[in-house]
Amino acid sequence: MVHTFKRVILRQHPSFLALLKSHTTWGVEQYLGTRRLSTARRTMNLEVESKFTPRPGFRETAAQRHQKEKPGAKMANRFIWSTETRSKIQDTYLDHAGELMKNGIYVRRRREISSTARSDSFMGVEPGDDWEAKVSVGGDFINSQFNEVQGVDAVQNAAGKFLPHIQLSELIVVADFHTHRSKWDITLSTGYLTLEADNIFLNGEMSVVVDEVISSERAEEKSNGGFQHMVGEIEVLVPSFLLPDHDRESLAKTQVIAQMNKYISEFKLEHADMISSTKPTGKLTAFFDWHKK
Repeated sequence: MVHTFKRVILRQHPSFLALLKSHTTWGVEQYLGTRRLSTARRTMNLEVESKFTPRPGFRETAAQRHQKEKPGAKMANRFIWSTETRSKIQDTYLDHAGELMKNGIYVRRRREISSTARSDSFMGVEPGDDWEAKVSVGGDFINSQFNEVQGVDAVQNAAGKFLPHIQLSELIVVADFHTHRSKWDITLSTGYLTLEADNIFLNGEMSVVVDEVISSERAEEKSNGGFQHMVGEIEVLVPSFLLPDHDRESLAKTQVIAQMNKYISEFKLEHADMISSTKPTGKLTAFFDWHKK
């Protein structure tokens, strides 16, 4: 009944996700006319990301792309850049004897320290909702696929599959760093990033981020040899609760992931002048390599 109802709504309203950006479960329920869409379901996203090494002058080139793609300008590119937003965040990763990361689960607490603009994406991190877990469902350290959950209960449930007798408060900090983040929202010149699975049409969200990272324990030592790293990520997100099947190996999820990867590949081809051929290194990998020294 619920899946049938979702199919009808999505077919009739291709811009469905835009109406969910109120950041409130109330807004979702008012639109759907049901109380069955709970906050717990709203806190899971399917995320596909690809890391890259930015070429020098990346931000300046992104700004030029945005200027060329303003309304009324001649559209030469398929992908449209928003203005840059900057923020400073602190990520604290936790584990227990390496058991979580060994099984592809990355638990963290994220705290936004400052921001030049508030993201209006309902899939973003919300105030007070700083517990997150990224659960790997495929890919590798460069091209990754995750179920991303937010909130204490959802993270405890994800961690509890491998640590059934350990509470989040018992986890140990394994990495802690500050990130200066530049972010651009990406849309298509033809409209939304449309994804299809089992006759359900979804609108994905795409973004590009460039992160400059320094260790929190040496946050004031950037000029004195402390941990420093830069990496870019291209991300596509879709709310998992809209998929007809939540199972890890579901056909619907496989279909959606393939389409998300296709968008990322096309984006890379169109922006080859901004992406270095140097193999990227993720933030955690770089941090652990630095910490061993």
